[in-house]
Amino acid sequence: MKNIKLITNSIEKYFISKINLLSIYFKLKKNKQSNKRDKLIISSFNKYLIFLISLLFLYLFYLSIPSLYDKGRLQKDLTQKLLLEYKLNVSFSSKITYSILPYPNILIENAKLFDDNDNEPNELAQIKKLKIFISQKNLFNQDKLKIKNIVINEANFSVQKNNFTFFNDFIETKFSKKKLNIKKSNIFLKNNNADVISIIFIKNLNLIFDEKKMSNQIDIDAKIFKLPFNASWTKDFNNRNAKFLFKIKKLLFELQNNRSVENEEFVSINKINIRNLKFLSKIKLNKNSISFKSQELSSQQNNANYKGDIEVDPFDLQLKIDLNKISQDDLIYLGYFFEELLNTGLIFNKNINSKISINAKNFQRNKLFDSIKLFFNINNGKLNFNDSTLINHKIGFVRLIDSEIKQVEGEVVFSGNFIFSIKNQKEFYKAFQVPKVNRKQLDTINFTLQYNMFRDEFNFLSFRLNGIQNDKNLFVESILDNFEKDKKNKIDNWIDLKNFINKLIEASI
Repeated sequence: MKNIKLITNSIEKYFISKINLLSIYFKLKKNKQSNKRDKLIISSFNKYLIFLISLLFLYLFYLSIPSLYDKGRLQKDLTQKLLLEYKLNVSFSSKITYSILPYPNILIENAKLFDDNDNEPNELAQIKKLKIFISQKNLFNQDKLKIKNIVINEANFSVQKNNFTFFNDFIETKFSKKKLNIKKSNIFLKNNNADVISIIFIKNLNLIFDEKKMSNQIDIDAKIFKLPFNASWTKDFNNRNAKFLFKIKKLLFELQNNRSVENEEFVSINKINIRNLKFLSKIKLNKNSISFKSQELSSQQNNANYKGDIEVDPFDLQLKIDLNKISQDDLIYLGYFFEELLNTGLIFNKNINSKISINAKNFQRNKLFDSIKLFFNINNGKLNFNDSTLINHKIGFVRLIDSEIKQVEGEVVFSGNFIFSIKNQKEFYKAFQVPKVNRKQLDTINFTLQYNMFRDEFNFLSFRLNGIQNDKNLFVESILDNFEKDKKNKIDNWIDLKNFINKLIEASI
């Protein structure tokens, strides 16, 4: 029995060992087949990867073909294409490079733009960088090179009166269907003596012809005299109408101009929005001047009438505005508007002259004056408000006799001599509540003011009753000196003004 058991165990171990060997065999076989499949998969992936890399290499090689072009012939071809497609007479330098990023383009450095005068071309611009973006089609054939769009970067344009005809013809003729973009460039506006009148910094300008609308379109984001503005211009070739929009958001200023053709004559209607004021004008263009006049619609809406003339060279604006009413808030806004103009330095330009008058019959929300006449005069960089008048129909009027605005240590300071002509002294004393003991025969009050516009601070420099100078003026000057030295002294309202005037009158008697 013992031997039988030993034999049985031996047979069992033998079969178990065989079964384990078979199991190991099949596992190894399975792993071998799996490794073969993985090798096949990796091999297929590599094939696709190699194919894609080869394709990319061929594509990049194709895009690089223009770098092998004949530069002399390329320069000539591009010059002709720009003249034919964009009507731009550009002279190229020898600095021509080719790049495939962001997409194929040819860069020309230090190019120059000229007008269309065949005999003596006038230089209009110096262009630091001119990028010509080209189509990817037919790059094997240099003769079939096509322009997609162009970008002018860091250019200086010079515009004078003798260039106006060229620029006018340029914008009145259909633009290219391919976009022209101008970035980070300057436009120097010059007079006949080549003196710079103003500079416009172009942040971004786009120019294109819209086939669907059959119109020329210009959009510009720029800055003039430190004031950012946006403008757009459109000309419709179907009816020959043109629209112009100009906005200065900082000043709440918007100008719209619509030009139409009536009986073969150009008629221009101008709309101006300044805060809550709206003006509608009809404009007449002459050879060297522009005249404009308010329309009835504007008068009905705003109770305003105005007319003016503009001489182009040198610039001279004559404008007269008649309003039925003006409010204290309107004057505050005009002060803000004026302050922004002062910040630009435009007013102190010696090439600008202007005379603007504003006559308002009703001065609203003011306790002392009923109506107002304002004069804004610029003469060769000098500014004044001479002859401006504030009127109280019961008492009299205050007139600015002599004034000056100048820059002192980077700040703008106004100084002016005023005369208060009193027609009814009883009403004057009543309005200012002057005690009877201080009342005397009063015909005029002469006073001088100085006002720092940036700090919003003003000082009385002199104060005289009836224009008489005597010993009493020493007391008046002492009060004025103390008022100037003590920063706590302020006139913020009508009560402060009455108290201060009473103190000066008492010291003058």
